[in-house]
Parts: sequence; C-alpha cells; structure tokens
Amino acid sequence: MGIVKKKEMKGAISALASIQGYLLVASGPKVILHKWTGSELNGVAFFDAPPLYVVSLNILSHHLLLAF
Repeated sequence: MGIVKKKEMKGAISALASIQGYLLVASGPKVILHKWTGSELNGVAFFDAPPLYVVSLNILSHHLLLAF
C-alpha cells in the first residue's frame, strides 16, 4: 500500500467517509466533498459550520449525518 495523492489542508482531519464514489473530509468546522478523477482530488462542494467542530461523519443510505 502506498500514497496515491497528498493534499495540504488547513488544520487536522477530524473525520473521513465515502459516499457514492466521493470522499468526505471533515476538518474542524468544515466538511469538504472531494471527487477523485484518477490523478487529482478535486473539491466539488463544502459545508461550513462554525463555531461547531465536526467529529463524526456517518452515511445512511444516500444521506450524510454529522456529529458535532
């Protein structure tokens, strides 16, 4: 197993999840939806929830549940 892609982020990653081929990354109060194109990891959507800190991402069918 090796590193496929490395991406610089501000702050620590607090949770990861995948949904329908997308990667969800929570970093503090921000949740970013990424799409892997084969060579690049592109952010396609985000949700900002200050002053809350996202600690858990759960997928239920096609729905995303956040825990603060």
